[in-house]
Amino acid sequence: MAKELKNAQVRIAEIEKTIRLLYDDRRNGILPPERFVQFLTEHEAEQKALMEKSDKLKAKMDTARENASKPKRFMELVRRYTDATELTHELATALIDKIFVGALTFEDDVRVQTVNIHLNIIGNLTITEKCNLAPNSP
Repeated sequence: MAKELKNAQVRIAEIEKTIRLLYDDRRNGILPPERFVQFLTEHEAEQKALMEKSDKLKAKMDTARENASKPKRFMELVRRYTDATELTHELATALIDKIFVGALTFEDDVRVQTVNIHLNIIGNLTITEKCNLAPNSP
């Protein structure tokens, strides 16, 4: 991706230089107006497409860089709280972003409930708990 981005940026600079030369040629009467408009339109369209591509590549690279560091940051957090014996407010806020508790449903004699825990840095952890409601048989 980095090479592709660099190539796009180099080409954008080349097009900018070419457009300046086109203006000079038109001003000096070397280039007819029709050809000037044609060349300018083509180069500006290519430049616009390359700029959009460049922006998308930058965004992808930023996302990839951020995602690459997430597991490391999460493991640093986990190491900090390795010896924890209870879930304290500090520990919960350091590791957990939010918790979603799904609706309680019943399937036959089984109680089903889903809990989504969104951990800081790394994302969702989904837990589905099933509990049998039927009485124990002897």
